[in-house]
Amino acid sequence: MLTESNPLDQHLMNTKAVKKYEPQTVLILAFCGIFTGMLFYIDEGYNDFRWMLSAGNWIAFAGYITILFTLSILTDLIIYRFFRIEKRALWSAFIGCILGTISIMIFYAKVIA
Repeated sequence: MLTESNPLDQHLMNTKAVKKYEPQTVLILAFCGIFTGMLFYIDEGYNDFRWMLSAGNWIAFAGYITILFTLSILTDLIIYRFFRIEKRALWSAFIGCILGTISIMIFYAKVIA
């Protein structure tokens, strides 16, 4: 455990050797929003934006974004812990959105149908 009283620990805290996990939530949330908007444009609106007129569609939209965003943040945490790659937030958002879409489809197939 690093302490501020030890000079070596203080040096380590000031360098990039000890890097705290910071998710790039704005970028991930924007990606999830665009991805969900595209899905709703195709599926709910039948290639039209009239889906936005229904309050029920907005509730479903919020649910989709919540699931996709949560899985994207979890994916970001896993990628941060085990892999050091460039553009981590984009990869996390992409993989999280794919996993979220698959999990929503499985949920609808098993529970709803």
